[in-house]
Amino acid sequence: MSIWTSSLPAAGKMSKISDAQTLLSVGDYRNAITKLLALVVEPNPQAEYLMADAHRNLAEAGDDASEYLRWLLRSEQSGSAKAAFELGMLSDPDFEYANERINNIRPISATNAKAYYDKALQRFRAAADMGDGEAMYYLNLFYRCGFGIAPDLAQADTWQRKALAAGFDGDPKVAVDTRQT
Repeated sequence: MSIWTSSLPAAGKMSKISDAQTLLSVGDYRNAITKLLALVVEPNPQAEYLMADAHRNLAEAGDDASEYLRWLLRSEQSGSAKAAFELGMLSDPDFEYANERINNIRPISATNAKAYYDKALQRFRAAADMGDGEAMYYLNLFYRCGFGIAPDLAQADTWQRKALAAGFDGDPKVAVDTRQT
C-alpha cells in the first residue's frame, strides 16, 4: 500500500516527480525545488513532501528551516501519511530524530515538552489513521513507555498488533513485551 493517500498524478507529473527524486538523490536540492514548483500549484502530497525533503536538506546545510516545516505541514494537510509521521517525529522531544533534524529551530524545555508530546501523539494518530504502520508502531511505544501520557499496555499491544498487520515489525529489541509476570 502506498504512503500517498491521493491518486497518482498523471504520467507527465510522475516523470517530473521522478526527475526531482533523482536530483534530490544526488544533492541538487535547488534544481529539485525548481522542478517541483510546477507540481505543487494544486495539492499534491507527494510533490509537497519532496519539497519538504529538499528544504530539509538545505536547512541541514544552514538555510532557514521554516520552508522545510511549511512544506511538511502542507503535505500533511494534502493527505500525506509520511509527512504526518515525520511531523510526529519532529514533535517528540525525546526522539533523536527530532534533535538531529530541527534542534536549531525549536528549543525544548520542561515547560513545553508536554505540548510537543501532545502534538506528536496527534500526528502519529493522523498518520496511523492513513495506514502508516511505522506511526502505529510509535504509538505502541508512546503507550508502552508513557511518553507524555500514562503507560497503557493494552493500548500499546493494540497499536503493536496494528503495526504488524500493516506490515511494520519495528525494532525487535524495542517491540518485545515489557510486562512483568
